[in-house]
Amino acid sequence: MSDWGIYYSYKGDLVSLTVDSRNVTGEALLSAEAIAAQLQAATFSPPGVFRFTLTDTDAVTVSVEHYGDAASPALFSGERAVIADGATENYNLIPGIAVVISGSSVEGDIFEIGVGCYWDSDVGEWQRFSPFDIAFIGVDSAERVFSVKNESGSVQCQSQLVAVNAMRIVNTQTTSRPFYAFRQTGIIGPTAHEDLLGAAVTFTNLIAGTPNIVSVLIDGEAIDVYDVTNDTLIAGGIGLNCDGTTVYRFADTTAYASGEFVLSASLAVTDTAAVYVSDGGDFVQIATSSGELGDGASAIDLTGIDAPDGVVAVNESVQVRVLISAPEAKTAAMNQRLFALLVSSTGV
Repeated sequence: MSDWGIYYSYKGDLVSLTVDSRNVTGEALLSAEAIAAQLQAATFSPPGVFRFTLTDTDAVTVSVEHYGDAASPALFSGERAVIADGATENYNLIPGIAVVISGSSVEGDIFEIGVGCYWDSDVGEWQRFSPFDIAFIGVDSAERVFSVKNESGSVQCQSQLVAVNAMRIVNTQTTSRPFYAFRQTGIIGPTAHEDLLGAAVTFTNLIAGTPNIVSVLIDGEAIDVYDVTNDTLIAGGIGLNCDGTTVYRFADTTAYASGEFVLSASLAVTDTAAVYVSDGGDFVQIATSSGELGDGASAIDLTGIDAPDGVVAVNESVQVRVLISAPEAKTAAMNQRLFALLVSSTGV
């Protein structure tokens, strides 16, 4: 997915769906940027607009800026410690976002960060693109047209897009331990949980070495893992490197398909985490600019102008349509409904 960018056409420009930000009062916020895949603390960032207030120069509180984000897993209450020195990246405010706070910030400074949103300074409002707000049974959202751009530097073939259930990891030690990094990739979606409780991730059979190795369990059960770095299937997730570099993915045959991760070099066998899979993908329909809307989990080809199916030139964008349609069998208890737009392709 790092080879592709997803944008929204707004006032004639393509606006990124990753992250935008602004200072409300003061100049505390220097930058807020999405962490690149496989780097420290990279993970899924729930969409929405979030407001932060410095309670002093060592801590912040947060409040939700829009009612549609009220159930966001990115919200927290109370204070979180931050380092305000104009250089340190703070990973603990929004998952997957590196936030740098000025060393000259003062108590009471306020800033906002929008994920999948864009601050239009001309009209003084946040424009919300990937957050679809509250879904109502039997009422389809308005269609949104996104541009999927080939940013790989080479022509891409067999290019496909899906919209699937979003999966996220929550570490209990630090923002990058035990999972150093996490993302979704590929076009096979994970199986939604039936509640909001998630599943426990634990580790066993630690063998000291350079690096240490461990086995991974989800809710106490072994799970097959694919070693992306070394192109090997590891049955039962046994003997995984804790090195901060080796890339693994839960096997496509498991309930957590598409979850790609790197384990922290400082992982301890007593470390724990939780994995959560939303059912938001069940709400999404996608299509090409002229195609018929259908189930988001059914892959659609991304095809450039005058190109064979699935072929997209360098820096070319393909328009896709997305809407939210709530199935009648769904319950409100699972909100916030999170989904992931994933692209799969092969470079030439």
